[in-house]
Order: sequence, then structure tokens, then C-alpha cells
Amino acid sequence: MAIQTSRNPNNAAPPPAAAANVDGRTLGELFNELSEDFSHLIRQEVELARTETTEKLNQAKQSAIFLIAAGLVGYAGFLLVLIALANLLNTAIGVYWISSLIVGAVVLVVAFILYVAGRSALRNMSVMPEQTIETLKNDAQWAKEHVQ
Repeated sequence: MAIQTSRNPNNAAPPPAAAANVDGRTLGELFNELSEDFSHLIRQEVELARTETTEKLNQAKQSAIFLIAAGLVGYAGFLLVLIALANLLNTAIGVYWISSLIVGAVVLVVAFILYVAGRSALRNMSVMPEQTIETLKNDAQWAKEHVQ
């Protein structure tokens, strides 16, 4: 006795209309849904890139604000200290312009150190949305693999 594995006794392939119908949806409907899902994914990726870029720019802005505030407060306090140092050196040396020159040279060295530190902090920060770029690369690779 032969065991029948299909309702089609001749083991013929189902008609094309039935093969294109998956879960009650036609092939056209499936492609339309795939297209809509892909469009939605791209919109989400763009929004992620926008959010990530905004976050990094806010971090840069906050760093710049701290650098500016430090510069302004330091400038005011430093002027007072410089005047006091110049007067102190003047009492030791006796020539006010030489004491002012020494104090000015020290100030320039400190200013250069602060400049290098601020520039270094800004150079080490990237405003590129790395996470979004990586996700887009992965999505493109996934799409290539599944379209073929």
C-alpha cells in the first residue's frame, strides 16, 4: 500500500497562483510590505543620525562653554594676581618694567598650556554619528544578502 504524501496524486507542483500566495497575501503585497518596512527603517536611521549628531554637538557646546567660563573667571583673578606679583617683584628688583616683563612671560606660558588643553579636548571629539553609520552599513549588507 502506497502512502500518499500530498493531496495531488500526480505529485505535480501547485498552480502558480497558489505558490505566490503566502499567509493569504500575494507576492505583490509582500513586496509592498517589504518596501514600506524598508522605508520605515531608513526614516528611523535618519532620525537616529540626527539624534546622535545633536547629542555630540551638545557635548561640544558644553565643553566650549566650560572653556570660555574658565577663561573669563581665570582672566579676572589672574589680572589681580599679576598686579600683585608685579608689585612684589618690583620691591625685590626695584625696576617695575622688568618685574612686569617676568610676570607677563609666565602668563603667556600658562595661556599656551590652557590653549593646548582646550584644543586637544576638541580634536579628540568626533561629531560623526558612528553608531548610525555602522547600523546603515549593516542594513545595506543585510539587504544585499537577502535580495539575492
